[in-house]
Amino acid sequence: MIEYIKISNGTGKMQDIKSINTNTITNDYCMKKCSFKGKCYSKNHIKRFPNNTSAWQLNSDKLSQSIIDYDLLPKFYNTNFVRFHSHGELINDIHLINFMNICNKNEDVTFTLWTKRNDLIKRYFKEHKKPKNLILIFSNSKFDKPMDKIPLHFDKTFNVINKDSNIKANCSGKCKDCMICYTIGSKETQIIEVIK
Repeated sequence: MIEYIKISNGTGKMQDIKSINTNTITNDYCMKKCSFKGKCYSKNHIKRFPNNTSAWQLNSDKLSQSIIDYDLLPKFYNTNFVRFHSHGELINDIHLINFMNICNKNEDVTFTLWTKRNDLIKRYFKEHKKPKNLILIFSNSKFDKPMDKIPLHFDKTFNVINKDSNIKANCSGKCKDCMICYTIGSKETQIIEVIK
């Protein structure tokens, strides 16, 4: 069966973790708001490795333009963890609804969503219950200023610091060797990574 939504198989830091990505470069929100001192890991990655762009753009279009029919949503087998957006960002409410429907179709899989789009999260979860298999991580757009408070509906915050910072990072190496971000109920709620 041909995938309606393209699934990425992680490499490098994301080795062995599947993800559903979208195209950062065509996301208006990303282009206007998301960068750390002019550095965007995803945008730089796309420029260096443009081969993924067509699949991620396909996902951007399909996930954001209409509610996807249940039968066309991906079904994951022999998979424990999936990341929404190792590249990309929520585009609109429809995109978020499609992600929530993917969670509901795959109740035995833990999904983790990184997003800066607190506006979309607030609006959606004001009216809907959060799936039990979803971990929401708020991506802090303030550089070198880890958040002490977790926004409503989120489980964790993701923060980026400078290499020379006196703040201790707890995110390095491969995700599969740590799994803080992918473990429901993990007590570690503040993720801190040194900028790449």
